[in-house]
Amino acid sequence: MTNKLYHFAATLILGFLFSATAAVAQQAAGTLWSVDFVRTKDGQYENYLKTVEKNWAVARREMQQQEHIISYKVLAVPPDSLKEWNVMLMTEYASQKDIDEQEKYFQTIFADKKIFPSGLFTIAGLKSADLREIKFSKVFRMSPDAK
Repeated sequence: MTNKLYHFAATLILGFLFSATAAVAQQAAGTLWSVDFVRTKDGQYENYLKTVEKNWAVARREMQQQEHIISYKVLAVPPDSLKEWNVMLMTEYASQKDIDEQEKYFQTIFADKKIFPSGLFTIAGLKSADLREIKFSKVFRMSPDAK
């Protein structure tokens, strides 16, 4: 029984050391980019980009001011130029912890009446989610040497 207890304690300590080492290595390895590849619904390209500007970008500016994210970008191609996706929503984070906690931060911001006094922007009652489909999402690590 004592050997099992020592084995369990050693496993916990080693696990903690490895996760702490991994966290330091992760930060040294570069920032993380969370990227959503979005396909706008037919006829909704311009409307979707308006909701991105008035909701998504506003929330990210606030997240940047609160130092929860480093930066953000929206890349778009003409609606008919790619079949799979036509908008990339990119958010740069310092660590995996920031990515893991993003929903908590965003929900707080979206509910903040100082930031969104009338609630989230909609077009004819349609929310951003009604205007697009997220085809897939990926997290990329930026090389620390990249500029």
